[in-house]
Amino acid sequence: MAAQPQLLFFCLLILIQVLLAHSKFIVYNTSQSIVPGKINVHLVPHTHDDVGWLKTVDQYYVGSNNSIQGACVQNVLDSLIPALLADKNRKFIYVEQAFFQRWWRDQNDVVQNVVKQLVKSGQLEFINGGMCMHDEAATHYIDMIDQTTLGHQFLKEEFDVTPRIGWQIDPFGHSAVQAYLLGAEVGFDSFFYGRIDYQDRAKRKNEKSLEVVWRGSKSLGSTSQIFAGAFPENYEPPSGFYFEVNADSPIVQDNIDLFDYNVHDRVNDFVAAAVSQANITRTNHIMFTMGTDFKYQYAHTWFRQMDKLIHYVNKDGRVNALYSSPSIYTDAKYAANESWPIKTDDFFPYADRVNAYWTGYFTSRPALKRYVRIMSGYYLAARQLEFFKGKSKSGPNTDSLADALAIAQHHDAVTGTEKQHVANDYAKRLSIGYTEAEELVASALACLSESASYSGCVNPSRMYQQCPLLNISYCPASEVNLSQGKSLIVLVYNSLGWKRDDVIQIPVINEDVTVHDSEGKEVESQILPLADHYVGLRNYYVRAYLGQTPAQTPKYWLAFAVSTPPFGFSTYIISSAKGADVGSTKSSVHTFQRSENSTVEVGQGNLKLTFSTQGKVSKYINRRSLVEETVEQSYGFYTGYVGDAQNSGAYIFRPNGTFLIKPEEEVSLTVLRGPVLDEVHQQINSWIYQITRLHKGKEHVEVEYTVGPIPIDDGTGKEIKTQITTTLDNNKTFYTDSNGRDFIKRIRDYRKDWDLEVNQPVAGNYYPINLGIYMQDSRKEFSVLVDRSVGGSSILDGQVEMMLHRRLLLDDSRGVAEALNETVCVLDKCTGLTVQGKFYLKIDPLGEGAKWRRSFGQEIYSPLLLAISQQEGDNWKDSHVPVFSGIESSYNLPNNVAVITLQELDDGKVLLRLAHLYEIGEDKDLSVVTNVELKKLFPGRKINKVTEMSLSANQERTEMEKKRLVWKVEGSSAKVERGGPVDPAALLVELAPMEIRTFIIDLAPKFNHQGSTSSSSSSPPSLSPNFQHGRHNHRHQNQPGSHSQSESPPSLSPDIHAFGSFHINPIAMSNAGPSAPAAEDSSGSSSKEVTDLGTPIGHNSISYESVDTNSQCHSAGQGVGYAQSRGKMSGTMVAPRGQQSTGSVNSHGSYTHSGGRRAHMTSGNHLLNFHYDPISRPQSRAPPPPRRQHKIKPYNKDLFLQANYKFVVLDSGNYTPESMDPDKMLRWEDIICVRFSTPSQVHCPICLESPLCPQITSCGHIFCFPCILRYLLMGKEDHKGDCWKKCPLCFVLISLKELYTIYIENVRQRCVGDKIDFILLTRRKDSFSLSNKNKLEKDALPDCTTESYDPFSKFTFTSDVDLSVRKAISDLDSWLVRAESGLVDDLEKLPYVCAAMEQLEHRKKYWDEHRTCDSVKSCKYADCNTGSYFVPSTSNAINANCEASHIQHGTLSTDGNDRSKWLGNLVMDNSDGGACSDHSVGATESLDCQENILSSSYDESKSVQGNLNGFRDVNDKNSYNFYQAADGQHIILHPLNLKCLLQHYGNHDMLPHRISGRILQLETVTQSEAMRRRYRYLSHFSLTTTFQLCEIDLSELLPPEALIPFMDEIKKREKQRKQVARKERKEKIKAEAAMECSVPVFSSFGQSSHYESPTFSMDDFEALGTSTPISSSPPVVGERKLFSNVTKFGFAAGHDSPGLKIEDNNSMNDNEVTTDSSAVTGLRNAGTPSFANVISRAKSVENLDAPKMNELGKRGKKSSRVLLSTAGGRRY
Repeated sequence: MAAQPQLLFFCLLILIQVLLAHSKFIVYNTSQSIVPGKINVHLVPHTHDDVGWLKTVDQYYVGSNNSIQGACVQNVLDSLIPALLADKNRKFIYVEQAFFQRWWRDQNDVVQNVVKQLVKSGQLEFINGGMCMHDEAATHYIDMIDQTTLGHQFLKEEFDVTPRIGWQIDPFGHSAVQAYLLGAEVGFDSFFYGRIDYQDRAKRKNEKSLEVVWRGSKSLGSTSQIFAGAFPENYEPPSGFYFEVNADSPIVQDNIDLFDYNVHDRVNDFVAAAVSQANITRTNHIMFTMGTDFKYQYAHTWFRQMDKLIHYVNKDGRVNALYSSPSIYTDAKYAANESWPIKTDDFFPYADRVNAYWTGYFTSRPALKRYVRIMSGYYLAARQLEFFKGKSKSGPNTDSLADALAIAQHHDAVTGTEKQHVANDYAKRLSIGYTEAEELVASALACLSESASYSGCVNPSRMYQQCPLLNISYCPASEVNLSQGKSLIVLVYNSLGWKRDDVIQIPVINEDVTVHDSEGKEVESQILPLADHYVGLRNYYVRAYLGQTPAQTPKYWLAFAVSTPPFGFSTYIISSAKGADVGSTKSSVHTFQRSENSTVEVGQGNLKLTFSTQGKVSKYINRRSLVEETVEQSYGFYTGYVGDAQNSGAYIFRPNGTFLIKPEEEVSLTVLRGPVLDEVHQQINSWIYQITRLHKGKEHVEVEYTVGPIPIDDGTGKEIKTQITTTLDNNKTFYTDSNGRDFIKRIRDYRKDWDLEVNQPVAGNYYPINLGIYMQDSRKEFSVLVDRSVGGSSILDGQVEMMLHRRLLLDDSRGVAEALNETVCVLDKCTGLTVQGKFYLKIDPLGEGAKWRRSFGQEIYSPLLLAISQQEGDNWKDSHVPVFSGIESSYNLPNNVAVITLQELDDGKVLLRLAHLYEIGEDKDLSVVTNVELKKLFPGRKINKVTEMSLSANQERTEMEKKRLVWKVEGSSAKVERGGPVDPAALLVELAPMEIRTFIIDLAPKFNHQGSTSSSSSSPPSLSPNFQHGRHNHRHQNQPGSHSQSESPPSLSPDIHAFGSFHINPIAMSNAGPSAPAAEDSSGSSSKEVTDLGTPIGHNSISYESVDTNSQCHSAGQGVGYAQSRGKMSGTMVAPRGQQSTGSVNSHGSYTHSGGRRAHMTSGNHLLNFHYDPISRPQSRAPPPPRRQHKIKPYNKDLFLQANYKFVVLDSGNYTPESMDPDKMLRWEDIICVRFSTPSQVHCPICLESPLCPQITSCGHIFCFPCILRYLLMGKEDHKGDCWKKCPLCFVLISLKELYTIYIENVRQRCVGDKIDFILLTRRKDSFSLSNKNKLEKDALPDCTTESYDPFSKFTFTSDVDLSVRKAISDLDSWLVRAESGLVDDLEKLPYVCAAMEQLEHRKKYWDEHRTCDSVKSCKYADCNTGSYFVPSTSNAINANCEASHIQHGTLSTDGNDRSKWLGNLVMDNSDGGACSDHSVGATESLDCQENILSSSYDESKSVQGNLNGFRDVNDKNSYNFYQAADGQHIILHPLNLKCLLQHYGNHDMLPHRISGRILQLETVTQSEAMRRRYRYLSHFSLTTTFQLCEIDLSELLPPEALIPFMDEIKKREKQRKQVARKERKEKIKAEAAMECSVPVFSSFGQSSHYESPTFSMDDFEALGTSTPISSSPPVVGERKLFSNVTKFGFAAGHDSPGLKIEDNNSMNDNEVTTDSSAVTGLRNAGTPSFANVISRAKSVENLDAPKMNELGKRGKKSSRVLLSTAGGRRY
């Protein structure tokens, strides 16, 4: 006790410091706003966080791998929030949502609510808003839109904000598409960027034209222009104003008592920088970008200095400084009413100094660029198929691929300017995303090809494989020997909106094959030999990618023509040829040597190419267009510059000479001819191989090249190019695309905006190419299209040049610090990367080339998707759909329109984007306004509503246009035509040239011919006649909030009443199968009436009259019963169906009571952080009999405690009654401490933090000891007896003596797809005690020093009474130590922590005496037998000297013989099947070890059946055997699984002790008497216990033959799971639609989702009434808000608290306020936390001061009252 005086002194010192906290300090005035007439310096604090560069995105976020770069985004965001809270005038902008979303998911609700307030107040502003700051040169416009949309959707959902500002400060040049499409079209008011050419910047500074109005599209003109500003230097602060913690800029030292006072100098420096920038900027507003890469990791250092600068600069008065944001700056510029210069085209190429053109990254890492482009097209197709099949949250989806693609658009990702390990990380993420999307695509195609898919895909019988490595000739799905009667089924999917004819090639083993279409007609096909060059590449790269060498190598390519419908697939069958004259045509092969000096002509249709035997194309002839041109193609390379500081590298292209690659002399020319295509193979040299390909019926040339490994043996880096030379006289002019969209005119050695000083004639004329490049003269156009981003130019007239590959040996000094030298390693041998790619060329008459560039450009972006399956026999056509089209069969999109997005959203609506492909004046026929018929895009589906949105779909287009700032410009601003509004009747969409329009489409649920509905989320739309239907699977649409377990299709009641967009089914039915018979309620009915929202009616309405909430001090004998005796119950019985009802359905379909006290009360369940588990009601086909009126049993807290907690009791007590009855609760005073297992974090409902020294009340709530102590002791100066107060949450009376220490253990939440371990348990039929079965003897004896305990035991015996206080005292001691060290913020807890220490000391004394009392039959305390102990007065508690905080924890000797007096000679069988022979267990031994030894439950030790030795060899007939989760959770192996195991092992004695498997399904059951009769082996669970039946995948555990007898049932359950998943999805969509018309009450209380509590009935819980059936949904831990600040008022009930205000900011009418919680329930189908989780979810309430509202929302009516319910079952 010697330390106690010191601790007392510390406590008093802390209290004094708290009281004297307001010491003298300087207050900086940061509240300055804009001052007219002065230079206003807008300080914009920001950080630029690269989503991968030197480190991976995750390394940047968590701050790992700091040997490369000390950067941690998590630190930035963690540091930022308190810095903003410190001063309401501070502001900050944030951009990269990939990082912010990671951080946001890690925060609790308290932090999230604080951030939301900061966003709402404008202190924190999100700008740009995409997942990353994407690149503008190497990205495709569709990818740019998608990644921006992904970020904008998150911001809209979480914060309800739409970013106003574009912020592209670091990409290496800026595109026109970024300005008009990703700027104006997404609703941005301005756009700021950092990198423009150094010559351009200098000129703009002189002309004050750094800020312009950028008109990026000639087609859209002024309708898409945007205010755009370039920074004077870069995106960093002015020189000398960096304030990171380790920066070398001088701080503002304003303490005159210290040396280096420099306020005057710092103010002068600031003013000088401001004036300098003002001199090159129009208006009196300038922006200082206060931040740079990964800054603000310690935000206080920045804000402290900016606070000082603003304060002292404004006191100086020469300029005005203020915290600002780009939004404020933009508004100030707009208010100046200035006219701004017009900017057209783009800012490419970019050079930051002489000889430093950032044009190398246009090509860097070409393999990654191609991978990104392939995944982009695949993502577009996968989203279409996901829509046709129906989106599923539980199954595979495209989300992972969407995230990976979004991150890959970052300006240091697809650009190839990252370190190699970061590039690998991007590729890895894409691969993971593709794997999941591939599964979705395979499943969708299989479903759509099944004839039953009309009513939703259930369980496709065939799955399809795809070939992602087809570019290296590897496709295992097609490399099958077909000579054994097998055939290949090839589905060819077309993601374009028009019919498509093309040729596909796949590798095959056999050459004697034939191809047939779905009608059995033979398709013309051709066999081509696989070149030796490709065989070597295939084997090497398969080994590199897959780690194995292919078992066999195909010898042939099979090429055949295909024809596919729009948004659909065609089917082709490849089989072995059966006759000599039947089969694919073998290609003729001719080889020509270079020495022959002759010519060779190839091509079968209009197009002919003439090659010389030297390998050069000499003539291009198109007989249809009469175009004839001399063409020569060659390869060359630039050597990378090595010399002064500027080398050629990942960013910079600086050539040091150009060299032509001449074909090697011995190389031959090989020509392959056939009916489908002709090929010319050329081995240019040992590392360049080329195939020139002409397809029958096509008029373009396809060139496939293989380049690499680039040799570097000579110590020189090389940049490989190809050039195609013609005779066209293009006069230095050529055209390149902008992000695959508009084509921009380029002139060699010329810039329109300034006089170019040429210092790099090649690199300075390179431009990014994503779609293509073309040039023209007075007669012809020559176009080249590419398959990825490359750099290209026209360095000589008549010539097009493209860079294909780069391998360099030096870094270019731009930060990456790594040479661009990509290698591939196999078995520790590394070689340079080989790149395979294609480009396409065509020569047209002048003015006719656009048709090919635009249409074929779409085909390059969206290649045909192949899916392959095998079959034996030829019965495929009889059971499958051979041809499918997602749109009306007679409809094709116009030739100038593409669907660039068709995606089902999470709410079931559809996101549709339509893009006009042509620029104004680009084509005489197609550069016109065109129409799209939406009805034909969604045949058979009623379109309820079409809403046009901004490009990123985060705001309505009309609202965006209203808010758009219209800027004054210098010069003309003629508007151009755009598409008009969508006619709601005709549903025609007009598209003007280059216009993209975005829509959210609400599709009505689809009805089959029996009336059941099918939403878009679970079945494809009604399709064209090509979609051939077979049998129909008629499925009933349940109401939201219910679950169906039907196994056969029920009939629907014919009278379905429509209310708005909802449907009311008076008799909701389902047909429960034999595995789940319908459980009738107490009235014998197995169905109930439901409203349109699925709310059950027809049972009692209960309301509690007011209960006194004042503290009452009385004797302990009153206890809990006192509270119950004071409460009165009153209710109104709702009549059964067919009788007079006390409620009515309002105009919106919501059920309300028409009278009674309940009519003026509002459900307050959401304040208690709980809601009822969703209840499934299996229902009969026949109308139910009228329900008998019956009373509802009151809430039984004992059952609740039994169901959710485990107890530690003294081993000297007599617990015979409790052990014989699983529902009988222990006496509360017999409990030493409590155990609680939960999958979530537990928070105190008062302070909303992790509970300090957690204590549990007799009603089952968990609080911090100091918090509940403060609550119980407030209001009275001195209580002479026990102080009883109502629980802050449920009104049960509690006192200090009823608080017990609770040990909280976190367990893992189990979900479908997880792997789970089970332990085999056994229980005698005449006992409730469990023991292990079939455990090996080697595992029998536990280690008594380990902390393990029996997880299956209900209560545990111990003699260690220190368990009641040991951990509690330790927790409080730790808190005091941290407080003494200054690590605790909330020092107001200190007196109550000291008081809690004193209480624990008295508790320990009580239990010591209680143990002695039991042993010697005498008791020192008079109230020992009642279980109470001394409670000190309030004044003593508050003024405690904290002496109890240092209790000496000596070893407390405990004699194990104390427990033997009732155990007798009983041999204890612990959970591990062994026993500890030592009967003396010291108090210093771990609690868990003692529990392991002494655990017992019910009959196991106390009942007459108590001999546990018999449990090892019990006969199966006399015992129950089952598997339970190994961690003790109430998860039981499904009976079907157990049957399979018994089938394999023979009997229970042979079953393995432990098994594991992947979870397929979880069925949640709440224990009731009915459930006990159904699951007798689980009757040891107390009533209201929630347990789960878990079905696992046994395919890895058992051989297939063990599953054969049960295969029908296994497949049947699998089918049911899919049906339920789809049905629940439909119900959710319907419920959410209902919520749009009926806004829930108390929306202002900050609930975590827009759903209210699910449907429930008082009959559903034994603790409240009768039994409950099984729920088919797995439990999900939800996020709910808690009613906090309880101690401020001393009560929690709404009718006792200050008036609750409801914000009238929702769009609901006065008569829409619902006064019964049942009227807004039934919306959550997934499992949700029950009342047990009140103690484990502490969420802040956003606003407790809401206005009073009555039932009708009018004045003069009786005010609403809040009802608090306290019931439910535990959810693990």
